[in-house]
Amino acid sequence: MKKNPIYMYVLLALSTMGTLLTAQSFFGLAKVEITDETAASLNLTTAIEREEYKAFLEKLIVALRGPIAWLLLSLLIGGLIAVGYFFLSKKDIVKATYAYMGQIGAFVLISLHNFWSYRSSMSVITTDKLRTLIQASSLYALVLSVVVALVYLGILLYKLKNRPAGDLQA
Repeated sequence: MKKNPIYMYVLLALSTMGTLLTAQSFFGLAKVEITDETAASLNLTTAIEREEYKAFLEKLIVALRGPIAWLLLSLLIGGLIAVGYFFLSKKDIVKATYAYMGQIGAFVLISLHNFWSYRSSMSVITTDKLRTLIQASSLYALVLSVVVALVYLGILLYKLKNRPAGDLQA
């Protein structure tokens, strides 16, 4: 009896949730409002810092929503996740794994696009404190995205390599 590849279901479910959150942020409202709580959590102490951060977010939203390539890449990610589910339902683990690997590659490309968008939107920032905060957070987000992608790829490759040959396809 073949075991179900639970790891694939878990990874696909996590990626589906992430993709849905990305879609929600892409199609969400574009109005930016900095509350006192947000300002306090970001340590924005002056009115200039608050206004610069608001201008930065408005410019960032335009940068993230602008390129049609970003939207197409997001749709490709959703499609690859659907293909992964389809092949998983057909018990074709190899094709499901390859589809999921493609999704991970597209995820890394989107993470790079987000990083560059953050960097290019920083032109409205004049205070060193806020510039450092945004540079560090964008770099940490990119590093975290790459680490998560590498962990997912590692799991997929390990499981694919150590799976019995007869168990790879139904």
